Amino acid sequence: MITSKVTDHHISSAQLAEEVSNLEAGAVVTFSGEVRNHDNNREVSRLTYEIHPTAHIVIQNIAEEVASRHEITGLAVNHRFG
Repeated sequence: MITSKVTDHHISSAQLAEEVSNLEAGAVVTFSGEVRNHDNNREVSRLTYEIHPTAHIVIQNIAEEVASRHEITGLAVNHRFG
């Protein structure tokens, strides 16, 4: 299973891990990028992301390329904007 999504809604790493979990696989790996509280000695409280109209296509293509290069039983890539 290979899925990708671009959304402005909350993303649950636990839900994604459950979706790709497979007893034939040796691991489930997740990554979550978080906003740091600083940048160049200035306080940061949030980020606002804008996306390119084709972002969903680019992310799907990357997911498919990664899956084709490695023995992956499941892959879910989600990107949040807003």
